[in-house]
Amino acid sequence: MESIESLLVDKTSHFDSIPKQYSFEQLQEMTSTVILPYEEPAPSDLIWYERLQTKFDINKMHQFLEGGSLHDSLETLKLMQQIERDPLLTTNSSYYEYGVESHREITAAKIARLAQYIEQDAPDFQTFQNRLNLIAIVDPQLGTRIGVHLGLFLSAIKGNGTKEQFNYWAVERGAFKIKDIYGCFAMTELAHGSNVARLETTATYNIEKKTFTITTPHIGATKWWIGGAAHSANHTVCFARLISKGHDYGVKTFVVPLRDANHDLLPGIAIGDIGAKMGRDGIDNGWIQFSNVEIPREYMLSKFTSIDDDGEVVDPPLAQLAYGALLGGRVTMTISEEEG
Repeated sequence: MESIESLLVDKTSHFDSIPKQYSFEQLQEMTSTVILPYEEPAPSDLIWYERLQTKFDINKMHQFLEGGSLHDSLETLKLMQQIERDPLLTTNSSYYEYGVESHREITAAKIARLAQYIEQDAPDFQTFQNRLNLIAIVDPQLGTRIGVHLGLFLSAIKGNGTKEQFNYWAVERGAFKIKDIYGCFAMTELAHGSNVARLETTATYNIEKKTFTITTPHIGATKWWIGGAAHSANHTVCFARLISKGHDYGVKTFVVPLRDANHDLLPGIAIGDIGAKMGRDGIDNGWIQFSNVEIPREYMLSKFTSIDDDGEVVDPPLAQLAYGALLGGRVTMTISEEEG
């Protein structure tokens, strides 16, 4: 196995990949044309041909782009090398020929592989984040699938839940390592998009049972285009209006189980696939409807808003605080160019 330093560009080492009918001298003379005289252009050869014409040090450019240090640039190369050599994570031209079912099946296997890398990288989460940044380039739909779980589902719990709630869902229940829990982010509704203030799903507090009843009152309140919902997620962070003692306290966040240990839908949960899309079929965007789904009081995320056993609600001075806690996750998803 070659050393990692050997991965840095040696301009003379890549002529072997160019067809043998050209001598080294002939290649050096080919400076006046962009396309070599092939009957059918070979993209990989053309890329290297152009790289060989550069007037700057490619290695120094790579080092600059990766943070300025040789160590950082080599670490990036190591991670990319792992992705390229991993039989599950690597991609090739057949990627573009898969049907929807194949994309979903293969992406699920890749998520399981990345869960193994999370454990390998722990407790150094920055290494996994760097790995995920590269995944988003190599396989954008896979990057989005992991981003919905870590960047939206878990970020919502961290941003809106107490430390105890985050520890319960992320650590004790295994969501941080994608074990037992794989989550989605149920904010968007069919009639309101991401206009959070106008969302209509309700969470009504039941004083006798000390539970919430989650309800989709009509078709317009259907959670829509939810990444991971159609087939994968077994929990969601649901944005719903808190109703207690007949008073509407506005939109809050609740963790709602969707599927049981056998991955069957729980009572009151209706889920479907949104249908054909223009691309990224590995992301199972779906819709969710809740019909009198009951969850424990503790499943309301309570960093900013709390409710006691008797239904008394304590709100923060600024309602915007709750949504502000999600901005990091939303930025992550914007960068990955796909909405959860």
